[in-house]
Amino acid sequence: MPAGATNLQIKNRAPFHKRRTTGARLQCATASTRPTMDCLFEALFQIFAEFFLGAALELLADLIGRAITSAIATMLGVSTDARPTSRVHVGQILLWLLAGLALGFLTLTFLPHPLINGTLLHVLNLIISPFLMAGALVVWGRLLARYNKRQTPLNRFACAYAFAQSYLLVRFIFTH
Repeated sequence: MPAGATNLQIKNRAPFHKRRTTGARLQCATASTRPTMDCLFEALFQIFAEFFLGAALELLADLIGRAITSAIATMLGVSTDARPTSRVHVGQILLWLLAGLALGFLTLTFLPHPLINGTLLHVLNLIISPFLMAGALVVWGRLLARYNKRQTPLNRFACAYAFAQSYLLVRFIFTH
């Protein structure tokens, strides 16, 4: 017992893992008595869940875009084997931006709560995930090009980034 301390003071003292510290800390969604590694795992799981949901929805949007393009080309009697130019037009970027907004609002109907708890993690996800999701779609497009499949505008970084950023922005604004 330290000099001058009474039993009452030592009993009321919080255990080391429950003491308050200064600076930013991870906030667990559940009890605050959980160890830091559990909180870190929970935060990483939430970020990966949001990333994989977004990437799956981007892949779904790419497949729907391919189906629509193929259907329109078949109705018009145009060949879909032609390679698109490497330029991305502003109209295509705006179209995929609007598609991301629409898909973001659509996901709010079945996932109205944020997958990521904590504003700091949510902001980091909003900054980092669009780059990763767009990169994943660019890699998907290169893989398709290797097998002589046609690339869509969503396989270009600008369109994929606009889609991912708008999707995540809707989720960020309306789930907070």
